[in-house]
Amino acid sequence: MARYRMDIFKVGKRLGRKPALWRRRDIFALGDGAAKLEAEEYYRNHAAAPTFTSFLLCSNGGRFVYESPAKSD
Repeated sequence: MARYRMDIFKVGKRLGRKPALWRRRDIFALGDGAAKLEAEEYYRNHAAAPTFTSFLLCSNGGRFVYESPAKSD
């Protein structure tokens, strides 16, 4: 199993600021596809608050795997 890092972002505190990191979560999966599905499910279930904007998924070595589309208001 490979380890993936999921970063969840929320709206920045000041108007016009970039999204701020809210939480990091480690995901253990057999491949990129399985990790992406688990990350999307976690985001839907736990980060559904309107202040959250998106999430980013990277492998343990820092390789980019997936970035969710940003929410629009």
